[in-house]
Amino acid sequence: MNDRFVETEKGEATNKKVLLVDFTGWQCINCPNAAETAAKIISGSDERVIVVSMHPDIISFTDPKAKGPDFRSAYASEYLTKIAGGSSSTPLPSGVIDNVMFGGSCLQDFENWSYCANQRLMLSSDYSIELTGDTEKCHVKVTNLNAATDNIGLMLWLLEDSIVAPQKQPDGTTLPEYTHRHVFRKSLLSEDGLYAEIGHISESVECNEEIELPEMIGEHFIVVAAVVRLKDETCEVLQVEEMIINNH
Repeated sequence: MNDRFVETEKGEATNKKVLLVDFTGWQCINCPNAAETAAKIISGSDERVIVVSMHPDIISFTDPKAKGPDFRSAYASEYLTKIAGGSSSTPLPSGVIDNVMFGGSCLQDFENWSYCANQRLMLSSDYSIELTGDTEKCHVKVTNLNAATDNIGLMLWLLEDSIVAPQKQPDGTTLPEYTHRHVFRKSLLSEDGLYAEIGHISESVECNEEIELPEMIGEHFIVVAAVVRLKDETCEVLQVEEMIINNH
């Protein structure tokens, strides 16, 4: 048995979905193994774990140099430092599950992702998110299901999926046609912050946002929306949802 992974029992199905942010880079030789782990977690959770691959621009492993793809973003770096507690020396791959701590740290090695995700999947959420739209607009509806009194914020992101580009492999070679999944491209709500603050929404009042989407050059895109609790400078993910966009 591979003792590098913790096997966990699945609890009863709840309405909670889980956000896994994977900090990754094309020059990271262990990142393909982490991506494979993330794919198994998605399938093993009946797609209730939503993965976002972020490439912080402060880490050298994301530098395109002359041969690699440029997936870097300042937003990813801000997320890494302000929410995950990381820095420019954070080892890749590292993941954050629902922006909460496990064992005293938000940042987790990919060998721990399954355990952490399963712990969060056993929770219920006081919120639901409905995403609708097309290649031009996205409509987000957040509903307070149980009269929760949280001060909440909304994260809304555009991802690009199934990008074929170079990636270093565990043996040190570079695979020129590697498929990059769930690549963070843009925050759709704010250029200046990590989230848009909503405040408190009562049980009978929904939060509705309609967002213009940027022009998309490519075929496979995903919109991800996350409701976060704003408390004591933390951003615990209370609910997350995704909408797949096929840009044909």
